[in-house]
Amino acid sequence: MFSKEGLRGRQIVVAGMRGSGKTTFVKHALLPVFRRHIVYDLVEDYPPENFTVYKVPRDIRADNEQIKANFDLLCSRINWSVIDCVVVNEANRVMPNREKMPQYGRMLVDVSRHFEGGPKTVIYETRRPAQLHTDVLELADIIVCFKLDGKNDVDALNARRTGLGDMVAALSLDTHEAIVYISGHHPRRIEAIQIR
Repeated sequence: MFSKEGLRGRQIVVAGMRGSGKTTFVKHALLPVFRRHIVYDLVEDYPPENFTVYKVPRDIRADNEQIKANFDLLCSRINWSVIDCVVVNEANRVMPNREKMPQYGRMLVDVSRHFEGGPKTVIYETRRPAQLHTDVLELADIIVCFKLDGKNDVDALNARRTGLGDMVAALSLDTHEAIVYISGHHPRRIEAIQIR
């Protein structure tokens, strides 16, 4: 479904309720496309034996300011010339809405578009798109949404593309289906992704 060329240099938002399939989708449909990646993992969803993972220290996980400072430090230390993709798990805590876009947020947008070693893909994984920085949602090239039914989340998606939030709210949590929206196109439903 997704190719490296089709994903290269893209800003991708993957959203959904807990248990809806978003992390499984990132692990099995997106990350296999990129051999050289790093995952900023706030909740230990990515086993280090299978993925290049930066695990956030447990003692700072409850403090959003420390999380943002920690992510800023990681971004300053990444050798961008040797990776193709960055995954930000629980992205709404790293790039929260209603705050000024942090420097690392602007840098992530820049590396996805204009990096001299070639554009990089950035995947923002979130349970709450309404709490994700508005610029991230508005600049996303691809939005993959699993079941969401919170009013603010549905409204945020409808603000991005008319009807997108309503389509996502109508999805079933049990079947792990999703809506894929590629900027400039009509949203379309994808069926449950079977992982073997």
